[in-house]
Amino acid sequence: MAMSAAPFRAEMTQGRLHLCFAGPLRATEAAQRWREAHRARRGAQQVTLDAREVTALDAAGAALLVSLAGEQA
Repeated sequence: MAMSAAPFRAEMTQGRLHLCFAGPLRATEAAQRWREAHRARRGAQQVTLDAREVTALDAAGAALLVSLAGEQA
């Protein structure tokens, strides 16, 4: 099965950050994306998490998403 999107993409527009995740987001992938996603998160006034194309999720992947969302609170 071909993946239509990159596994991780960050787009910043006028202080708004859109983080898109695709494919599996398990411990291995979460570890690979953790630093990059949090680095992209710095300085953003608003964050949108898009996980519509995530095909598998474990506790580590969920922790990544929660940590990114939790910084905004």
